[in-house]
Amino acid sequence: MSNDLMGDELWSHFAPLWSDLKRVQVTTLLVAGGYGLFLKQRFLLQNPAVPIVVPLERWREANPRVTKDLDLVIGLDLIGSADYQKDVLASLTRNGFVVSEKPSGKRWQFVKSLGGSRAVLVELHAPLPDERALNVVADKHRVKHKPSLHDTGIHGRTNPEAVGSELFPFRFELNGTDVIVVNPITWSVMKLTAMDDRWIGANSDDAGQEAREFSRQQAFKHAQDVCRILASMTRDEGESTDVICQALRGIPSFTRATTIWQSQFVTEKSPAVLSAKRNWLLDDFEIIKSVGSRWFL
Repeated sequence: MSNDLMGDELWSHFAPLWSDLKRVQVTTLLVAGGYGLFLKQRFLLQNPAVPIVVPLERWREANPRVTKDLDLVIGLDLIGSADYQKDVLASLTRNGFVVSEKPSGKRWQFVKSLGGSRAVLVELHAPLPDERALNVVADKHRVKHKPSLHDTGIHGRTNPEAVGSELFPFRFELNGTDVIVVNPITWSVMKLTAMDDRWIGANSDDAGQEAREFSRQQAFKHAQDVCRILASMTRDEGESTDVICQALRGIPSFTRATTIWQSQFVTEKSPAVLSAKRNWLLDDFEIIKSVGSRWFL
């Protein structure tokens, strides 16, 4: 999606699609990514009495940042059902979304053209299946129905960091629409991993200067998003974090996030983290660190 499509404008495309998708009765259908953070922060701005870790009036950047696409986490129950898949594909089609032409994004990436270079991008993410998942198979790039549904189905982009996404999602109402986002721990795992991947890219000798700088800027954004996730955690969300952590202990993606947190946030050696730190009052950044350290130490 082009940079001139702002968060509020994106709502006019997200809201009808989301409402249509919500008619599919599946266990997990959640908003994540930068747009999920945008929606949650907008809700908190409209509801200042909701208690969160760092009150919004203390944020140096209280306006939700612009985001470029829609990241949705879909459950394995959806992928394993041919009927659910057809319903989701029909919803995407009714709302003007078609399968991306990118070879790597086939059937988990959908695009809605707005004319010229402007477009809305939807990416469907799915956790890795285990032995309990029915009619589902995964490879490095996608989680899909088994046997293949070909052009009548969808895929989920393989996202091991979405582990635990079905646990204690946060539900809120925004502009009359019921929105559900992932829990803050799973969300942090996703963003910490994205930050680390981008930081690796920023320091790669195989990439050109432009590519390294782009990765560097993306690492900065992901680091700041980790802080936003922690700072915006509500009291109700906080009550479930011990249970979520217990469920995720020992899972490789959670273990990797723990390593990233310890090496980047605790020691504060990462330029990405140092950049994010400048966006917070010192005491508030210490509060954010203390919350994350309860999960990832």
